[in-house]
Amino acid sequence: MITSLCIFSCTRVIEYGTNTASSSSSSSSSNSGSSSSGSNNNTGSGPTAPTPLPPATTPSTPATNIPVSNIGYVISSTSPCSPSQETFTFRNTTIGVPATATYEWYFGDGNSIIGAGDSIVTNQYMYAGNYKVNMKILYNGKTIADTIQKIVAFGPDVTPLASFDVQQDVNYPNIISFNNTSTIPHGSLKNIIWNFGDGSTGSGYNVKHTYTPPGSQNVSYKIKLTATGNSNCSDTATQTVIVPKK
Repeated sequence: MITSLCIFSCTRVIEYGTNTASSSSSSSSSNSGSSSSGSNNNTGSGPTAPTPLPPATTPSTPATNIPVSNIGYVISSTSPCSPSQETFTFRNTTIGVPATATYEWYFGDGNSIIGAGDSIVTNQYMYAGNYKVNMKILYNGKTIADTIQKIVAFGPDVTPLASFDVQQDVNYPNIISFNNTSTIPHGSLKNIIWNFGDGSTGSGYNVKHTYTPPGSQNVSYKIKLTATGNSNCSDTATQTVIVPKK
């Protein structure tokens, strides 16, 4: 008899009775040959002696009623921003796991880790997306815990490369246009913020700013653009513009 107990939205515990078949998560062996009928090669006319049965063996103790609780794992990740690459760490928090239990981790991107003692594992995702991460705990070949969580990965190279062009009006040199030329290897740009160097700011891909006409001397301003991607990684670019005197 297989009994399923769901804990939270995506957690289930499976308890196996001593007379159940092995779970789908563990490999089960099958005997493809037929059993012996007891015949032998004796060609005499008398009756043949029956083939003796093999000695009885003691089966291994099945994983029955393992008292695990708080089934789950915690997820943490490093920053996806350059120069680092987003790395996820998954740490089992299930209570009551036997010391000899084994773990199976399936990260949803085709990668997996299977082996004893892998209660803390890491994975890097090569593509942005939503993934389902499945952790299974096995004891004596039986699954005693099985839980799934969802994550969102940004993938590598998600930091923008900030840059911009400057166009100064010939007739009104105190009116300057700023055109964003920032790019991002993977992902998308979320916002562009401008600091015009005179105490004022703006936002948008292409903006125009009017500076107060200077008096008897040229005035220089340091322009700063901050480009932010959908991963919240950002980059900045600066240029200096000169507003000529009257």
